[in-house]
Order: sequence, then C-alpha cells, then structure tokens
Amino acid sequence: MLAIWSNMDPGTKQILLIFGGIMIVYIIGYTIFLKKKKGDINKWLENNPGAVKVFLETKSNLVKNNTIQILSVDGKDPVLFYEATKVGFYLLPGTHVVESVFSSTRPGVLHRNVTTTYSPVKNELTVERDKTYTYTFDAKEQTYEFLEN
Repeated sequence: MLAIWSNMDPGTKQILLIFGGIMIVYIIGYTIFLKKKKGDINKWLENNPGAVKVFLETKSNLVKNNTIQILSVDGKDPVLFYEATKVGFYLLPGTHVVESVFSSTRPGVLHRNVTTTYSPVKNELTVERDKTYTYTFDAKEQTYEFLEN
C-alpha cells in the first residue's frame, strides 16, 4: 500500500487528501448531528413521559418500495423514532390530527422507476397511554388504517 502511495503523482495525492479530509469532517459533523437529535428526542420524552409509539408499516417487498411520510402532528413537526428496521412517531395520549402522504415505487417497463404518490391526508387519531399502535396504508382501498397493537 505504501508503494502505491509513493509512486502516485503529487496532484492525485492532493486530491485524495482533500477528499479524505472532507469525509472525516462530514463523519464528525453527522455524528454530532445524530447525538444532538437523539438528545432532543430524549429531552422531549422526559418532558412527555406518557408519549405513545405509533409504528409506520409500509408493506414493502423486493419489488415495491412503499413509504409513509408524516408531514405534521397537530400542525407541528412530528417526533420520529427508529428501532432497528422500524420507524414511527410519538403521540401524546388524546386526539391528534396527523397529516401524512403515501408513496409507492416499483420498477418500470419503459422508465427506471414508477412512483405513485397520493395526496396528503389529515387523519384524526386517538391514542391511549401505555399502548402502541400501527399506522399503515391500504393501497387497494387507498385508505389509511390505524390499529392498536
């Protein structure tokens, strides 16, 4: 490896060093961002101990990629969480207006991908303390479903 580096022209070395420096700064910055975001969520949870988890279920597979994006909760930015491969958002006990949009992407015949995006919808969801819920979209019926786990 050292032989490759010593035989490289100075211009290429300079480009690699600059690129490596940018990558290190990016990784450090992103790590700081993630820690701050996690700290903000933990602080929010401390201030709202009765928060309820609502998991987003998209029913994706190898061919289709479905996504539900939560645009707002009661007109404010949602508080999102990630658990392994699952994603969701927090709600406080009570009734809330959740604005969401559903998109489905599949491979196309003439184009690379075909994406179908449904219009944003506002749903009124009622949650109770110490329960978890699932929020999903039924593409056949074109409706959202809200289920208690």
